[in-house]
Amino acid sequence: MSLGEVIIFIFVAFVFAGGIYGGLRLYRWNQRDRAAMHKRNKDKENLSETQ
Repeated sequence: MSLGEVIIFIFVAFVFAGGIYGGLRLYRWNQRDRAAMHKRNKDKENLSETQ
């Protein structure tokens, strides 16, 4: 492989790895948000049952 191909390969590898990293961070962020929303909804449900 020539130098240009190596540079392109490294660039594509960084973009690919960054996409995976960003996707996992967004997934974890979404899971935390969903858990918080679920807890909030459970709290509202329990509050309405007691009234």
